[in-house]
Amino acid sequence: MDSERAAGLVQHCFSWPLCSRPPVSRAAPQPEKLQKNNITKKKKPVEELALDHVFGYRGFDCRNNLHYLNEGADIIFHTAAAGVVQNLSTGDPEPRPLGISKDSARSCGLALRSLPPHPHPPLTRHVSPPGSQSFYLEHTDDILCLTVNQHPKYRNVVATSQIGRRVLMQPGSSTLSGNIGRGKGTTPSIHVWDAMTKHTLSMLRCFHSKGVNYINFSATGKLLVSVGVDPEHTITVWRWQEGAKVASRGGHLERIFVVEFRPDSDTQFVSVGVKHMKFWTLAGSALLYKKGVIGSMEAAKMQTMLSVAFGAPRRSDPGHVSISPLWFLTEEQVSGAGGQGRGAVPVPVWTVSLCLQNNLTFTGAINGDVYVWKDHFLIRLVAKAHTGPVFTMYTTLRDGLIVTGGKERP
Repeated sequence: MDSERAAGLVQHCFSWPLCSRPPVSRAAPQPEKLQKNNITKKKKPVEELALDHVFGYRGFDCRNNLHYLNEGADIIFHTAAAGVVQNLSTGDPEPRPLGISKDSARSCGLALRSLPPHPHPPLTRHVSPPGSQSFYLEHTDDILCLTVNQHPKYRNVVATSQIGRRVLMQPGSSTLSGNIGRGKGTTPSIHVWDAMTKHTLSMLRCFHSKGVNYINFSATGKLLVSVGVDPEHTITVWRWQEGAKVASRGGHLERIFVVEFRPDSDTQFVSVGVKHMKFWTLAGSALLYKKGVIGSMEAAKMQTMLSVAFGAPRRSDPGHVSISPLWFLTEEQVSGAGGQGRGAVPVPVWTVSLCLQNNLTFTGAINGDVYVWKDHFLIRLVAKAHTGPVFTMYTTLRDGLIVTGGKERP
């Protein structure tokens, strides 16, 4: 091959790719689809999305946050930042007077739509489709606690509160700054709202910087007590309708799990938690407490208390307290009462013969024992009522039955 022909081939190999590839400039404009401020790009507004159903329930770090409403027709609970009201009825979703069937009304010559209004709201109820849910979505972060006002005057009034800001130390700085994902650094607030209309009735701006982990209404429904997850676990009493703080005080240096008003009092409540129990009294704008006293009772020591209940006001021998197991609900009975039977465990039911005189308290311990207190003194210990922690207790105030629920261990 001669030198001229070889030089021509080398020139062709270097020139062909450069000639076939189009010139590229870094200053060339971006395609229309990649432009950030493209006004022609269609975006669906978020307002078009509506929450329809929520799957899940927060129970791993909460207490007493699942309640019945409307005589068992609905349940209320929370998960994430939503308060959820779920309908359990299986009947006709059409609104109708309670206690009067359609056939009975027609036989009496009455048209349901022409029935006269009644001054009390419980006369009629709008029944939602079975399984449907409605939501309270005014919280800015995950809800940690929920309670329902038990006074008839405040029917379906619910209170919820949320987690607070997470305080972080900035690198290279000696100052603290609040940083929260969704709440934009807002302090937690307690929302009091109507479970049927989802309207906010009151909003309590509290100073529990890290959140509120338990709330409870008083006997008359006018007061609300809250516990923070701050280092001192501050306890605060509120007049929720006025949005005013009545009193506040550090609860305990260890975590408080439950704080409950006595069922007949606006001034006395009990708090339980890690290795402690306190009996509180609201005196004007001050909170006073007495620690639970174990005394010299054999085999008794202060345990971590997880639940609390109050006895029924029955009159009997003032010096005698008798506690004995009445029956146990089996797995079949639990599932027959409306559950699915999965994971159901026997639930002890205790009968109590006592004279309350408004001073008996029952607490469930982490080791399965049930403690009975009179005033702030321990008077009885029911050893191994459960084989595991007693997470919940409930007293039927009319007949003096105490139902306890625990995590049983094999």
